[in-house]
Amino acid sequence: MSSRSIDAKPAHPSPIPNIMRGAVSRRVTTSSRAFLLFGLIPSVLVGCGSSNTPPKLAERPDVIITLDGKRHTCVVALEKEPQGSTVPCKEAVSFVKDELRVPGGSIYDVHIVANVDNAEIASVRDALNGAGYRFIGGRKLP
Repeated sequence: MSSRSIDAKPAHPSPIPNIMRGAVSRRVTTSSRAFLLFGLIPSVLVGCGSSNTPPKLAERPDVIITLDGKRHTCVVALEKEPQGSTVPCKEAVSFVKDELRVPGGSIYDVHIVANVDNAEIASVRDALNGAGYRFIGGRKLP
């Protein structure tokens, strides 16, 4: 044999190293995805906080606002108080924040006595939601 045939290289390189590299890169990609899916995403979701979650129906409200259609006033009371304070409905939110010192994110409920205008209910509801309070749910306010 001549020296040319011994030192000759094949026309095509062996496919085995390329297959191994592909398997390793797939394994790395799969483990990276698994880390993101099972490690990183749940830890991000834990930090979402409870203010974005609606209150459960079994929870009790922190404050109850009763709209009195006959007197056109609101009675604002903490959940544990047997009686509340009568205030104009426009001042109900500031009373909850400043006088009762109920923190934002707390749960409120609305009770209605006599015929109350839907616009008045909506204005109290919107003001409470705008201040960061959460409606207890379970029913729909107008």
